[in-house]
Amino acid sequence: MSLWWREQWRVRLAPDLVSVRRRSHGPRRRDLDLTDLEVTQSAGRPDWRAAVAAFFAGADAAGRRGAALEIVLSGHFVHYLLLPTTENLSAQDLRAYALHELQSLFGADAMAWTFCVGHAAAGLPRVVAATETALIEELRAQCAPRGLHLHSVRPLLDAAAAALPAGTAAPDGWLATVEPGRLSVCRLEHGRCMSVRSASYSGGHEEPLLTLLEQDALCAGVATQSARLYLQSDRALNCDLLRARGWQVLPSVLQ
Repeated sequence: MSLWWREQWRVRLAPDLVSVRRRSHGPRRRDLDLTDLEVTQSAGRPDWRAAVAAFFAGADAAGRRGAALEIVLSGHFVHYLLLPTTENLSAQDLRAYALHELQSLFGADAMAWTFCVGHAAAGLPRVVAATETALIEELRAQCAPRGLHLHSVRPLLDAAAAALPAGTAAPDGWLATVEPGRLSVCRLEHGRCMSVRSASYSGGHEEPLLTLLEQDALCAGVATQSARLYLQSDRALNCDLLRARGWQVLPSVLQ
C-alpha cells in the first residue's frame, strides 16, 4: 500500500447498516472514529446497492478523501462453497473448477459473480467465496473520482476468522457470524477451515444457529459436547440454548 494514503478505512457493508472505522496511517497508527450509517432498502430482497450508496453519500457529506479502503461484506452479499482436496491443479484449472462448482450449486447466476479461492495446506479443502461482479465494479467506479483506493474486499466471515488466534494457539471448534437475517458458520481444525455453511433466518437467531451447527457437526461426524463456538455479532445475543446444549460460547475478537 502506498504511503501517500493518509488514512485507512474498514467499511462493513450490510443491508441495514454501514460501519466506517477510520484509522491513521503510519508507524503511530491510531483509531480516529467509528461512524454508523443507516441504510434505506426498497421493498423486496436486501440489496448491496443501497449500502454502497449510503457509504459514498456519507463520505461525500464528511468531505473525506485520500484513504485506502478495506471493504468487509455482510454474509447477505456473499455465496460460499467448499472445494474438496485439489492436488496438482494449475491456478487456471483451479479457477475453472471453482466456477464449474459454483454454477452447479447456484445456477447461471454464478456467471455474473467474482470469486476467490482460499489457500489451503496439502490435502485440505478450499473455501470459495463469491459476490456479484457488479458490486466490485461499482465500488471501483465510485472510488476513483473521490481519490479513494480500493485495497481489498473480503467477507465478514473471513475477517472474523483472520482475527482468531494463530500458530500453536490456533482454535478448534466453530466460528459463526450472526447478522440480522443471516448466519454463516465454519468448522475449524487448528485454525484451518474444514467446512462452511450459511443460511437466512427470520425471528430469533438461536434455534436456526443451533440447527446449522448441529447439521455441520453431524455431516463431519464430530461431537459437539463442550465444543467451542466463537461468536461474532454487533449485537448482544442470548446464548442460553446453545450453552444448555453443551456449547462453549466464546466472543470473537474482531472489532
